[in-house]
Amino acid sequence: MNFFKKYTGMTCVQYINIHRLELAADYLRTKNLPIMDIALEVGFDNISYFNKLFKAKYHATPKEYRATCKALHY
Repeated sequence: MNFFKKYTGMTCVQYINIHRLELAADYLRTKNLPIMDIALEVGFDNISYFNKLFKAKYHATPKEYRATCKALHY
């Protein structure tokens, strides 16, 4: 774990969560699945934690993010 943090600048958990959030953002743009299903699909089993991390990264809830993407026709 120290090796990973030394070379990436983040913990393994942070790295995995960033990857999961990026995948979730892609799914929100491209798939018509319920948000809970997307959270589970990318590896979050706690929807509150997913929402908290998503909002911290994208400055919007998953629902707001999806609505914005649809309005911009992503």
